[in-house]
Amino acid sequence: MAKPGVVTCPGCGARVRPAAPGEGTARRRCPKCGERLGAGGAPDDARPRRKKSRRPDPRLRLLLFGGAGLAVFLVCGGGFSFWLYQRLRSDRPSVPVPTSYETFEASDGSFRCDCPAGWKLSVEGIKDHRDLTCTRGGASIRISQGLVGSILGDIAAAGPEDNDPDRAPVARVHEFKRKLVTEQLADYQEERAETVRSGFGPARRSAFTASGFLGRKVRGYRATALGHMTGYDVLCQCPAADWEGLRPVFAHVIESLGSGPGG
Repeated sequence: MAKPGVVTCPGCGARVRPAAPGEGTARRRCPKCGERLGAGGAPDDARPRRKKSRRPDPRLRLLLFGGAGLAVFLVCGGGFSFWLYQRLRSDRPSVPVPTSYETFEASDGSFRCDCPAGWKLSVEGIKDHRDLTCTRGGASIRISQGLVGSILGDIAAAGPEDNDPDRAPVARVHEFKRKLVTEQLADYQEERAETVRSGFGPARRSAFTASGFLGRKVRGYRATALGHMTGYDVLCQCPAADWEGLRPVFAHVIESLGSGPGG
């Protein structure tokens, strides 16, 4: 049987004798450069190697999961945004027109008014500076009590007597307060004020239009009434699509505002 041929070292090119029969398959090194040789004298690089299984890169896995999550978020967020946009831009009324009212009376008895039944009520503030808010959907009624309006009314009443309703104390206070609302609501435009009867006597009321959330058009009433020691600012507003149905409701609340047992 032929003796195996001499092996060439892959490191230095030296010729290395084959492994002796007694050496079996022990690994050997080149005597000149120390390069490791395979079993039987064959170089390691010449031996078939088992392919190592590669574990998935955790960064790639994170990237895949992150991309999938982002795609789901964009789809859901886009759908919700479209739904919200359609809801806000809808020309259909969204607030049911109330058919009955509940009487609200301040804890100190300073004022009272009718509020639409089923609307959410909240009261904040202290004596002579209370805020009553009624809300339902996108509609709201806010009645703010304060001393400033009454003081301004007293100052206006100190002038020469004038039977012109546009120059009455409540009319002057109403016009003075207009600037404050203009700063609160975007694109605020107000119609000519009119005098109406309230529980406090003559009150002034103006219809207005403005821009609300996401440019949504709103309609409403701004009103002013003067009590014995305090003044009252009323701001009623709703989406433009609900204006025709809620306009008489707002008017009723304004006209019902008056003195309570302690006023």
